[in-house]
Amino acid sequence: MIQLCKINEVSDNYFKWMQDSDLLKFTEARHLKHTRESLGEYIKTVNADPNSFLYGIFKDDEHIGNIKIGPVKNGYGSVGIIISGQYQGYGYGRSAIEKAITLHNISLTAGCYAANIPAINLFATAGFKYVGLKKKVETDVLMFIRV
Repeated sequence: MIQLCKINEVSDNYFKWMQDSDLLKFTEARHLKHTRESLGEYIKTVNADPNSFLYGIFKDDEHIGNIKIGPVKNGYGSVGIIISGQYQGYGYGRSAIEKAITLHNISLTAGCYAANIPAINLFATAGFKYVGLKKKVETDVLMFIRV
């Protein structure tokens, strides 16, 4: 069982993930150098936005991932999720998405790079429907929605 908890600080696990180029290879975060200070500022920025929500995903007491919802507007929000590599493929991401939907009573949109097979599988098992493709110079982005 997992729990979602609002995060206010950078855990050691969170900092470690953000240094892992393999884990970040399908994220926009891969372009940045992450320090504890920059991650702390990101947390503060998201927490200051009343329409966005950043949660840590915890298995027992271990911080295994993060999920960001928002901005939320008119019952819709986008979702971004990162799960530590050793915990991917066990349903923790799907459970986190389900809990976030229940907590906020919203529909979610998501996007991922076409080569990001784990994210495509996550969104499919979490009930998202493929709605289109955004052509990008660097890589194509698949778009999903869950209503």
